[in-house]
Amino acid sequence: MHQFFIKLYLITLSISVFSSLPGMAQEMNLSGKIIDASNNEPVEFANLGVVGTFLGTASDLDGNFSLEIDEMYVDFTIRISAVGYQPKEVVISQLRAEDEVVIKLAPASYGISQVDVMAQSKVLHGIIKSSVNLITENYFNRACRYSLFVLREESKGSKKQEAIVTMADESGYGDRSYSDAFTKQSYEVDELRRNYEGTPVKGGLINLDDLLLFDVVRVRGNVLDTAFLDNYEFELKETVAINEDSVWVIAYKSDQPMFASTGEARVKKYHGVVYISKNDHAVLRNELNIESDGYFQFGRTAFADEALLDKKIKSVDYRIVTTYRKEGSDWMLSRINLAQELHGYSSDHSGEVNMKLVVLKGNVVKGKINPSEKRDYFSNKEMNEGFWDRFTLPE
Repeated sequence: MHQFFIKLYLITLSISVFSSLPGMAQEMNLSGKIIDASNNEPVEFANLGVVGTFLGTASDLDGNFSLEIDEMYVDFTIRISAVGYQPKEVVISQLRAEDEVVIKLAPASYGISQVDVMAQSKVLHGIIKSSVNLITENYFNRACRYSLFVLREESKGSKKQEAIVTMADESGYGDRSYSDAFTKQSYEVDELRRNYEGTPVKGGLINLDDLLLFDVVRVRGNVLDTAFLDNYEFELKETVAINEDSVWVIAYKSDQPMFASTGEARVKKYHGVVYISKNDHAVLRNELNIESDGYFQFGRTAFADEALLDKKIKSVDYRIVTTYRKEGSDWMLSRINLAQELHGYSSDHSGEVNMKLVVLKGNVVKGKINPSEKRDYFSNKEMNEGFWDRFTLPE
């Protein structure tokens, strides 16, 4: 019996010794590059440390880094920091899942309010550019599905239409081009009610596309389009606290508004306010005002009617508020409120149109979505009274 315990001890000791030898542990290699989110230049000598351990490394002169760590740390967090930049934390499992690891650091902006107007505008220009370059990291950039509530109200005739819509997005915020947004998004009306007859076709339009144009993080042609940032002047209005996050409130205006940068062919004035998180440079809210000299009949279909096509409208004013919320570690669209005032050459052609989009539920879908080419531009779906009796719009 004594010899048995001796043999058992030796076996246990051998296992312990061999498991501690180099190469026996399950290791993984994390390698990639650290870059400046405002200009995509490499960040040299950035520190990377596994939170709660002594493990770490630093980036080289080209921003490259490499770190070998045990598999047991896969659910730990790496903290990246560098002089002149805001620190960032990323879960190791997320980095491991990427084919090419590129970590973007947002420049720290100190004392913005103390610099002169010209210098301040340049600093804010850099903040917004960083926000744009960090969109794919901050927002859903994978296949996702949304449940939407869409409301349209017209003062003329007191028309009101409400719809519940399911929308699929194959790529999320991975590509912000108009063509991508159009080809990779599809939607279908699930429930509908209106207080007027939905025919002919024009009366049955859902007009969701008009609202989706103002998902400013998802598409270009707005203040978050880096191709047109030089057309804007920026001013820091204030810094506020929202949900325990410090937020820049940045006013902007364009002295050279045009169709490519606004989506409005006859635009006269284009200005607004954008709210950007200091923590991760995510856009939380955008308030936009547009003044247009008449109406462009090939866009904004929510407001197209005979008066517009007959050029009986002399000007159009828009007020759009777009907000975003965080789901888990990713930001996503929350609401879009659009109010439009038509100024006609007579009271018969003047009025108000209000639209609202509310994301009831959104979630990332594992794998790929193959969205059908279906877009329910028009719907005359029969109203399900039982559904609407139970439905309550969330606050």
